[in-house]
Amino acid sequence: MYYHKIFMNNINNNRSRAARERGFMARCAVLLAVLGAVATVLSTPVHAQSFSGLGFLTGGNASYAMGVNADGTVVVGNSNAINAAGNILEAFRWTQAGGMAGLGFLTGGNASYAMGVNADGTVVVGNSNAINAAGNILEAFRWTRAGGMVGLGFLPVVLSGSDALGVNADGTVVVGLSRTSCACEEAFRWTQAGGMVSLGGPGSQAFAVNADGTVVVGIGSIPRPSPTPLRRPAGPRPAAWLTLASCPAEMSARPGA
Repeated sequence: MYYHKIFMNNINNNRSRAARERGFMARCAVLLAVLGAVATVLSTPVHAQSFSGLGFLTGGNASYAMGVNADGTVVVGNSNAINAAGNILEAFRWTQAGGMAGLGFLTGGNASYAMGVNADGTVVVGNSNAINAAGNILEAFRWTRAGGMVGLGFLPVVLSGSDALGVNADGTVVVGLSRTSCACEEAFRWTQAGGMVSLGGPGSQAFAVNADGTVVVGIGSIPRPSPTPLRRPAGPRPAAWLTLASCPAEMSARPGA
């Protein structure tokens, strides 16, 4: 009995010693892993933040970057410039190799704004004023090196302008808004095959589109579930009181209205 007890105690002692040794080795392994991770972090170069001016178009002294492509090599926006028409705003496309290059204007225009660029930097979208049947108004454009600046038109309502605000990865889908004669805005999605198609009725704007052009995001008006009259305090109308207007001209111009 005595021998058996001592033997068992020795076994237990050996087991305890082995467990302590395994625990020590595990802690050493964890410590070495942590030290290795720290060494990796310390050896990784840290890129300092910096701001780099992109310059201006000829004669300009103010420029605005509005969009950048997927890998950051192409920047688009607008800059003022001095030319035969005077001091104007012109859309630009910037690259490290070529610097800032003006994209021009639609027919008869003298002001343009680049708002977005596709993933590889080959397609730029925005708006430019143009002279057409409706007069001198802003029109959405799509620019490529091969085709230059091409107007995208307007939604089929009483028109007074359109803006392109976003473009998908390969440049085949453009989104934005089209304005009507009473200053209402309506979101659109444009493709080469289908042209400009409305997305949401008056009071909507499309700001961006996903890579394959199937999802568009923006803002839109939500109708009230039931008519609710607006009331204001009695007495003189406050200076900041807003009067809400509707768009009868646009609604009457809609197909089926």
